[in-house]
Amino acid sequence: MKVTIDFVKGRLLLEESRQLKSRQEQEVTNDAAFPGHKCHGRKNLNNRNVNKKQNFPFKCHNCGEMGHKRANWRKPLQNSHRRNGRSNNEGSSVVARRPQIAHSDWKPHQDKRRRVYHVLSCNLLSARKLQQAGLEVIFRKDQVLIKKEVKTVLTSQLEGNLFIAKIKIAKKMTPYTTPGKDHDDTLQNETFIKKIQILLEQKIEDRTNERRRCEDKQNQNKNDENQIIEDKENRNEDGDKNQNEKKGVQVKKEQQELQEKAENLISDVPQSYEEAEKDEK
Repeated sequence: MKVTIDFVKGRLLLEESRQLKSRQEQEVTNDAAFPGHKCHGRKNLNNRNVNKKQNFPFKCHNCGEMGHKRANWRKPLQNSHRRNGRSNNEGSSVVARRPQIAHSDWKPHQDKRRRVYHVLSCNLLSARKLQQAGLEVIFRKDQVLIKKEVKTVLTSQLEGNLFIAKIKIAKKMTPYTTPGKDHDDTLQNETFIKKIQILLEQKIEDRTNERRRCEDKQNQNKNDENQIIEDKENRNEDGDKNQNEKKGVQVKKEQQELQEKAENLISDVPQSYEEAEKDEK
């Protein structure tokens, strides 16, 4: 079987994921609010092999003494600022949420990116810096209070192994610029457009009101015409009745006159032959 770089990377990723799972199972929640550094004093890591130093049979190339090497010499080397080795402080890292560091299918992948910059999504606060600024930091069970005198300035809640504070950032104010000629022109144009809009609205409203008035007048005229026609019809009916009544009275008078004439004629006619002769005489 041929061992390649991709195969080795895949194996390393699997081993790292296995170790992370085991650490997560054995991990105990830390109640610290802000991560710090544990200092165990200045211990020279070069003194870890004391037995070997004592049993070294040759001279030191730095001081010329027997029993130790130049690399295990306790005093600082000449013309050197810092010796190669590990730091005396044990660093610790604390996260609120664990990110996914391997691909979901657990297969080795080659990352072609060269310049990768990890930008923090939030800033870390130092309790020491806050105290130096005159603030009071109070730790509670799942909460941290930051006070200035009596007023509470900031509160943060525990998420994972970190206390996270939510701060509202004010919006950036745009700088004020003095209005120039272009600004005046735009304002004049805006005011002119607004005036035209107001005039148009007024004209439209006046037109609608005039149209309504004309419609009302037309309806009123129609109603008046209908009323006049009805009145005429009523008058005609009344006139016919009066004429008929007058005619009836005249007919009655004529009938009475005729009857009177007939009666007179009848009274003038002699009732017998003898009366007729008397009249002739």
